Amino acid sequence: MAHNLKLGIYQFTLRNQIDKDYLTFDEVLKKVAKTSNEKSKKYQEFVKLYIESFNGQFAKSQDKTKSLIPLKIDSNSNKNLIFGMLKGGLTEIEREIYEDHNPSERIGIIHKNNITTLPYYFLIWTPVDLDFGILMIQYYSSNSISSPFIDNLKLFFREQ
Repeated sequence: MAHNLKLGIYQFTLRNQIDKDYLTFDEVLKKVAKTSNEKSKKYQEFVKLYIESFNGQFAKSQDKTKSLIPLKIDSNSNKNLIFGMLKGGLTEIEREIYEDHNPSERIGIIHKNNITTLPYYFLIWTPVDLDFGILMIQYYSSNSISSPFIDNLKLFFREQ
């Protein structure tokens, strides 16, 4: 099976937890980024807070089968973009390792607390005057971290 690159595209909305009204990304930035009123600095603060939310550790999906961590995240506030690289993959399952030409001799084990990672690119378009955004995330035909990335973003927004 080939490991072809694919692109997942998702539309998302953000809602106020109290009155359930949809929020524009500008309203979200005002709540999250509190140190500046300048749009580019708000985006930079948002990115910084999101990266810090990982506490230097992998974040797991809700079902605990996949994990991810940011490698580099940046933003372009003029185009309402947040983008970067993540690494992530499978976890919480023990697997044996074999050479492809010798299936009778195990050469190692990937333990339950190990994470086998691949790099993934993502882009989030956040029009500040609308109440929806677009998330694009690269994945492979044989592997994806879309669900833990979306789970992690939801958790981040809930905690803000």
